[in-house]
Amino acid sequence: MDYPRAEQQRSERRLIYVYSVGAVFSAIGLVCTAVAFGYWHFTLDECDGDPIVDKRHCGCLLFTQSSTRLLIGGDTRVCHFVEFSTIPGIVIGFSMAAWHWYRVFFVLNKPPKRYRRRPVNAQEVNQKGEVIVVQRTSWTSVASWLSAFLLVLLVGALSLTAAVTITVGSVQTCEQYRENLIETLSADGYMAALIKDRLSCQAVFDFMDYLLPIKERNSANFINTGVALQLGIVAIWFSAVAFTAAASLCFIQATRRTRHRCCSRR
Repeated sequence: MDYPRAEQQRSERRLIYVYSVGAVFSAIGLVCTAVAFGYWHFTLDECDGDPIVDKRHCGCLLFTQSSTRLLIGGDTRVCHFVEFSTIPGIVIGFSMAAWHWYRVFFVLNKPPKRYRRRPVNAQEVNQKGEVIVVQRTSWTSVASWLSAFLLVLLVGALSLTAAVTITVGSVQTCEQYRENLIETLSADGYMAALIKDRLSCQAVFDFMDYLLPIKERNSANFINTGVALQLGIVAIWFSAVAFTAAASLCFIQATRRTRHRCCSRR
C-alpha cells in the first residue's frame, strides 16, 4: 500500500498555496524596491570628491550617510542584493506551485496503477514470534522531498537576509535624514527635538520626497518613498516566512516517508 493519497493531496495543496504566496510577495518586494531604489539612485550618488567613499558604489537608498546639506547614498551592491534576492523566490515559488498543482489535479487524482509484479518486501519477527512483512517506502521519494526542502530553505534564508538588510538599511536612512532635515530647516530647540524624537520615519521620507532635489527628474513628479519601502519590507518578510513554512512542510513530508511502513502479519 502506498502513502495515503488523500493525505498526500492535502499536503501538496497546502504547498501550492504557500509557494504561491511566497512568489507573489517576492514579486511585490521586487517591484517596490526597484521603484524606490531606481528613483533615488542618481540623487544619492554624491560620492564625487569624497576620498572615503568609492563613487562606483554610491547611490543606494539604504544605509545612507548625512553630510553638509547632502545625503550620500550607500553601497549600490546592497540595493542590488535586496532586489535580486527576490528573483529566486519568484521563479522557484511559481515553478514549485505549478508542479504541485499538476500533481494534485493530474497525477494524484488518478487511481493508482496495479502491477502484477510483487513488491520487494522485508520480513521482521516481533516479540510474539509473528513474522511481519514490511514494504518499505521508496528512497527516491524521500530524496526528492529532501532536495526540495534544501532548495526552498536556501530561498527562505536568502529572503530572510534581504528582509533584515532592507529593514536595518531603511532605519539608518531615516535616522540620517533626520539630521539632514534639521540642518536643512535650520531647526533648533523644540523643533529639532520634534524632528529627532517624534517624527515618524514615514513623515521623514515625506520630507525627503519634497525637499531633497531630484536629479534628472521632473520636479513635479514624486513617489511616496515611505510607502514603497514599507511595502517592500513587509512583502520580503512575508516571502521569507512563506518559504520557511514551505521548507518545513517539505521536511515533514520527507520524515513521514522514512517512518511509513505497510505491514501485514503472517
